[in-house]
Amino acid sequence: MNLFYVFWNIAQYLSQSNTYYFCEQLLVALLSAYRYEGTKVKDDTAKSEAKILSNAIKNAHKKPINEDDEVIRILATRSKLHLQAVYKHYKEISGKNLDEVLNTTDAPYI
Repeated sequence: MNLFYVFWNIAQYLSQSNTYYFCEQLLVALLSAYRYEGTKVKDDTAKSEAKILSNAIKNAHKKPINEDDEVIRILATRSKLHLQAVYKHYKEISGKNLDEVLNTTDAPYI
């Protein structure tokens, strides 16, 4: 499980697409949001947010994930430990690693 790799894939995709607005929105969220960096992770919240990410990816043909406020909120406000839990639950829900999904040829809708 390598979160850096997942975010690297997201960043690479974003750099290849017309996503200036998303990058600006995510940057503002990252700079202005409170990010809890403690050691506690609420597993039920992580599971819920993994479902949100899974649904956002499944429905990206209707609404691109780079326009989804919930996705931006999750990425901008959650700690590394929390995001690791989200990553784990995403794999349990979808049967795939998030980085595998982002590396597929189906990923251009993201």
